[in-house]
Amino acid sequence: MGDKRDKDAEADAKFYDELKYNDEALAKRWKDATGGTLSKIITEKALDDIVFPIVSAKEGITGKQGKALSMLFRSKLSKQARADLQAWARITYKNDLFFKSSARALVKAEDLKLFNAALGMGNVSKINFTSPKTHLEYTPDLYGAIKQLVKARKIDVFAVDAGLLSSLGGHYRSDINRLILYEGFAPDMAMMHAVHESTHAIQDWRNLSCDENNFIEADAYIAGAVAALSVNKNFVGLEYEKALENAANLVMDGQATRMSKDWSKAYDGVLKAVNADPTYSGLVGTRYDGSDQEKSKDEEAALKDASLYFQTKQLLRGRRPR
Repeated sequence: MGDKRDKDAEADAKFYDELKYNDEALAKRWKDATGGTLSKIITEKALDDIVFPIVSAKEGITGKQGKALSMLFRSKLSKQARADLQAWARITYKNDLFFKSSARALVKAEDLKLFNAALGMGNVSKINFTSPKTHLEYTPDLYGAIKQLVKARKIDVFAVDAGLLSSLGGHYRSDINRLILYEGFAPDMAMMHAVHESTHAIQDWRNLSCDENNFIEADAYIAGAVAALSVNKNFVGLEYEKALENAANLVMDGQATRMSKDWSKAYDGVLKAVNADPTYSGLVGTRYDGSDQEKSKDEEAALKDASLYFQTKQLLRGRRPR
């Protein structure tokens, strides 16, 4: 019994020290609410007292503070407190709190090295499918077009430190053509996230309108999985592992065709997983219309031009003597 108490006390002290390293003030509030023990259940009221000073900060939140918020998920939370913490995490991203604190514009070729590699043919050459729900066709040249639009500063790319809170990999805003890649992930994961967010950029610049918001997420998750598995068939880290493997393998085998029942079934499996995810469950049944329809004609034309430019470059490259 004594050994267990000693181990628990050691775990409590270690947790507190790590929490203090990331945010001393939050660590103190956690200790006041719990007595410094991980075994104490944190209620929704206690959670609000712990996190509100951070999530209400207008000047932004640092990556270390994001890490501190992530650590709270390791505490013993009431059911409502856990749901509230997930909601608070979403609010930090929605309100651009991490962006305000640490956004770093990726403009130079060296800064964009990972992003450009992610959209290189080694990753995206097998992305070739038509979505059964959005009816958009995704092809390698469109990802090359996004690279061109980024190079022309028509899409702005930023790196942001969010302390891996909720493991969010990125975010694309169609109203201001801003693509965020959150830092801290292994290179293969970061590349998959870049493809995912670039898929949302394609949807924006193709002026997509569809019956449900989660259709765009299913498309993006499949594209990201194809890129990841094309490079490493043993890739570990797919969000909805089995469903995405089934869909991605059909795409890579050239079987993701309009008339394929297997493809429709596999796609529905991914959509079902997305709909069950707490991050997206509230969007089930809500329509997606984008947020910058006034620019749609110009954007669609620009995407087409960038795609043709990319295709021409690929043809010329293929003709060069080796």
